Amino acid sequence: MKYAIIDPHVHVWKHDPKYPFAPGAHPPPEDRTPEMLLELMKANNVERTVIIQVIHFKWDNSYLADVLKQYPQYFKGVARINPEDPAAPDHVTELMKKPGFHGIRISPGAGENGNWITGPLMPPLWKRCDDLKVPMTVLVPITRVPDVEKLIATSFRLSTQKPQCCKLHQNPHPASLVTNPYPLFANLYEQSRYFCKGRGSKEMDG
Repeated sequence: MKYAIIDPHVHVWKHDPKYPFAPGAHPPPEDRTPEMLLELMKANNVERTVIIQVIHFKWDNSYLADVLKQYPQYFKGVARINPEDPAAPDHVTELMKKPGFHGIRISPGAGENGNWITGPLMPPLWKRCDDLKVPMTVLVPITRVPDVEKLIATSFRLSTQKPQCCKLHQNPHPASLVTNPYPLFANLYEQSRYFCKGRGSKEMDG
């Protein structure tokens, strides 16, 4: 039996005035273009790839949108939206109308600047994803797991990826994270390596 290899998490970016980086962004000096990615995919027999909107562009998904339009046979995309924008649910609706987008990503930090995950703008956003059957990837430090769990418990089924730094026994809610029975898929990625490296107070990416 032949199995298709799908890479579920890759970023691409390009230094190009047409696609300005977000204010305060610190992208690496070298590009990581879809053409470079396609070469790597070919070399490693990867058939398709999910491209996650890189943090360097913040909420401007223009570059990713053009990549998805150019290479629809190889890529699907996960967009970023501004979770502190009251219009975020409508932005999700509009993004999902564009070719290739099939999910959104949010990433609250551990500090005060990540407290929006417990705010009033979250239920409408999560409901819109539920209504549209849009997968949501949630990148969080381990300390934010209880906050996200409360949101998931209202309408979502949870799938977890194994933490990369903290031991499972250090997770105060391991059992509840993998047994939630709700119907919409959410991918909670415990990117605890950022928290363990002291980056938990910042918005994360990975």
